[in-house]
Amino acid sequence: MKLMISKSDVEIVQQYWFSIAAHGQDIAANFYQDLFEKHPEYRPYFRNDMEVQQEKLIRMINIVINGVAVWEVIQPEIVKLGRFHATIADFGKQDYQNVVNTLFGVMERYRGHQDDRASEAWSNLFGIISDTMMQAADEYLSENKTGS
Repeated sequence: MKLMISKSDVEIVQQYWFSIAAHGQDIAANFYQDLFEKHPEYRPYFRNDMEVQQEKLIRMINIVINGVAVWEVIQPEIVKLGRFHATIADFGKQDYQNVVNTLFGVMERYRGHQDDRASEAWSNLFGIISDTMMQAADEYLSENKTGS
């Protein structure tokens, strides 16, 4: 899958993230708190130490934001994450949208309401990421079918 995000979108999401990245640990903690409040069905998937999980989230966001201009560099990480998620559950488009909406809401607390252009840029980026992850998950599941 080729990255279909404009240079302008790359600049917007990078500027936005860089303006709030210093709050990364708080953003991650609030993200998981909000996610589990809004969608308690996801809580059982997170059996690890939540501080470790929060660090993983921020590390992945930083990888994506720092490398988004060179999709070929970050795509393997996104694919790996999608394949990993396939080992946990059959997450669909709505699940990814729930995560994105929760993350947007938390980020807005640290920078303020995103304007329409920033929301569109983030939506484009996370749409590509979720599509890539779902495609990788589907491929993983096809490769690892049992009993067929």
